[in-house]
Amino acid sequence: MSIEALLEQIILKSPIGRGVLYLLSLPYAAAVKIRNLAYDLKLLPRKTSPIPVVSIGNIAAGGTGKTPFVHYLARELSQKRKIAILTRGYRSKLEHAAQPKQITEKDCATVCGDEPLLLKKLLPNVDVWVGKRRDISSDLALKQGAQLLLLDDGMQYRKLRRQCEIVCLDATDPLAKGYFLPRGMLRDDPKRLKQANILILNNCRDEKHFEQACALLKTITQAPIVGTRLKIDGIQFSGEKVAAFCAIAKPHRFLESLKECGAEVISQRFKEDHRTFSPQELTLYAQEAKQLGAKYLLCTEKDFIKLSSSINLELPIFPLKTEIEIVYGREEWYDFYQKMF
Repeated sequence: MSIEALLEQIILKSPIGRGVLYLLSLPYAAAVKIRNLAYDLKLLPRKTSPIPVVSIGNIAAGGTGKTPFVHYLARELSQKRKIAILTRGYRSKLEHAAQPKQITEKDCATVCGDEPLLLKKLLPNVDVWVGKRRDISSDLALKQGAQLLLLDDGMQYRKLRRQCEIVCLDATDPLAKGYFLPRGMLRDDPKRLKQANILILNNCRDEKHFEQACALLKTITQAPIVGTRLKIDGIQFSGEKVAAFCAIAKPHRFLESLKECGAEVISQRFKEDHRTFSPQELTLYAQEAKQLGAKYLLCTEKDFIKLSSSINLELPIFPLKTEIEIVYGREEWYDFYQKMF
């Protein structure tokens, strides 16, 4: 069981556990609020880039649909100008490197991170810089001719000034259970939503679901709100028996997508977000799944790019390709896009 799943079980089922987690969340919440206050009062320095910086971030830990939205926006903007994505490379070697690196499609996910590598593969004409010091990344990107910077996971990275703050939220739980980590999933104060230029509500099931989330958020911020969901792109598995595996923040979303495309999931394996399935694990899993009657192994694109090209299993592996589509608040998004870009 992942740490996220374990915490969720404690929060749902253990009053004593919830109390302990709440006490543990207090120092974290205090540190976040003090740091934000220091930036708001201009006590901490901030760098200004000579080209526009657009932050795409969140107030919650994991599963808000931020990376698919970065892909969506970078793809649209790169049709008009040279775009560079500045990202940290969470749980990668470059995350802690002194000097950021511009990655290529030939880089390894363990070095640069699965999400940056996926973005680079999906957007070959967009520069992707990976490293903790995104203020340095901004200078390097500028020297390479960037005309606009997308600051991935930028809401908490306040060292770099931005002209636009886009915040991604999960429509099923916009305020991340209303508590800071580890009692809830908040990593930032919801009051910071007042600073957002627009909110992106991902994973909207239907219009009623979208409106309920909007009603909650409008008690905090006046920012326009847009609703999106993932649409499946390409291959379908209608009526096929499949086995699924993934290492993402909310694996149940992946299972829901598989059901939407008609697949019958007869086996599943999950790991914590950004982790990797070894060739040995997948070899055994493919053997087990084949015995159960599965015809394919399916995973997310983020998991697929971490696999060795030489891996040879008893079942073929396919990534389920998805992309963001705007389904609610299209006029709000159009107005925002025309004004900002």
